[in-house]
Amino acid sequence: MKARTIAATLSVLLVSGCGIESAEQVFQLAPPLGLTATVVANDICLSWWCENTETYFDSFKVYVAMDSNSTVVVNGIQDGNFISNVNGDPSLPTLANIKPVSAPTNIVLYLSSYYTGAPFTNGLLYYFYVKSYSTSKQILSPSSDIASVVYSNLELQSIMREDQAMRQVKPAFSFSPVR
Repeated sequence: MKARTIAATLSVLLVSGCGIESAEQVFQLAPPLGLTATVVANDICLSWWCENTETYFDSFKVYVAMDSNSTVVVNGIQDGNFISNVNGDPSLPTLANIKPVSAPTNIVLYLSSYYTGAPFTNGLLYYFYVKSYSTSKQILSPSSDIASVVYSNLELQSIMREDQAMRQVKPAFSFSPVR
């Protein structure tokens, strides 16, 4: 019994003597779940579920990549380009001022050139993933799953079809020069 008391006292002295005052608190965020990407009315629509109950959670960062092979691999995809907020400020998250939620909540984001600064290119495949973010703690969650979509601009396709149709129309009359 006396040996245990001495061992416990020595442990306390050793821990307090090496500059460790208390255990460091670890902050973590729950990742977004069920990410999907679709094209809706010439925008790319991202949808995911979150259940971030952490009091320090307040935003999401959305990432886009053009291919699945980059230098920093995150869940099988390279760390893509972070899409800044609607004001174009790269220091701010894509979606900010989100309140912690206690029940699963569906988040829907329509991305257009308003967010990305440049239009999506018709026919190209885009990869997306999302991370929960804490501005106060400066921490990110693990990545959501990766969602991909081929961008299809419906207005552009309609114009192209009309142009092709006009080229294929044969005139209803013919013209012959008078001799």
